[in-house]
Amino acid sequence: MGEKAKPIPGRGERNIYCPYYGDCLDSAVNLSWQSWNCSECQHKMTRQAVAERDYLMSNAVTYYELPFKVPESMERDSFG
Repeated sequence: MGEKAKPIPGRGERNIYCPYYGDCLDSAVNLSWQSWNCSECQHKMTRQAVAERDYLMSNAVTYYELPFKVPESMERDSFG
């Protein structure tokens, strides 16, 4: 984890933008913590630079490929 990060076990707020967040998360997993927080860390307010992303979709139409023929088990006659 390193000496710069200082997570503590228990529920609370986490700074997902901290440059050490990944190290703290790894540490919490290795220690089998159910939850952890940044309340005692000197970096709890530190914000790592995040690249801007363009979230526009080029093709927003969702479609599903269906079988051409309906299986016999699904035909109307089998329900009657």
